[in-house]
Amino acid sequence: MSPLRKPTLVFAGAPYESAQRGSVDGYDRLEDLRTQYLHDWTIVKRARFNAAKRYERKQQASNLAFATFAVFGFMLPYFILTFGSLLSEETKKLLDFVGYSTGLFAMVLGLVEQARGYEAISRRINKSALEVNSVLRKLRAAQALDHETLGGMVADYEAALERCDVNHDDIDSEIAVAQQRHHENRRAERPTPPGPLKRLKWQEFFHIWGLYMCILPMPTVLAIFVRIAL
Repeated sequence: MSPLRKPTLVFAGAPYESAQRGSVDGYDRLEDLRTQYLHDWTIVKRARFNAAKRYERKQQASNLAFATFAVFGFMLPYFILTFGSLLSEETKKLLDFVGYSTGLFAMVLGLVEQARGYEAISRRINKSALEVNSVLRKLRAAQALDHETLGGMVADYEAALERCDVNHDDIDSEIAVAQQRHHENRRAERPTPPGPLKRLKWQEFFHIWGLYMCILPMPTVLAIFVRIAL
């Protein structure tokens, strides 16, 4: 069969070439469904992989934030102990307060982030993405396609989604759509504006790091307010 020839679709056990005119409409409908599923499932696959990577980065950001709090909480009392004779009593009390606040922030952050389980979520979504990708490859490589075969692939696709109890977020889908558009434009040798994808990547960055960027300065900000109040 020529590489440019469409895959053979079968209706009620008869090849497409020998089917009656009513089968032509069925062929077109199946082709339309095949094209639509290829597009939609590719977007879902990309979104799932994006979500898995985002949760993995979220776990790394959480570990870094917790480690920063832990190091700061350890170094501050050591600083007070070493240079306490050079500090005023008021300054030592203020630094003690910052040290206790940092330890509290570290403990709460560690408990909350551990309960969320970003690493486990990342593994589950990544496994779901691999299962969706497996069904997608079968659909793309199918040489003979009928309603029963296509229905079986749809069932496998839906089962792959149902087996994962975590869904990807809107940001993952938006990035997936932008990536797919970039891929299609590159294959067609059309110029792709980098703006939308870069904007979504920055949005994803703040989605991951925004909380920690707000929390990390909190002990210092709290100390400044206490110093002003005194």
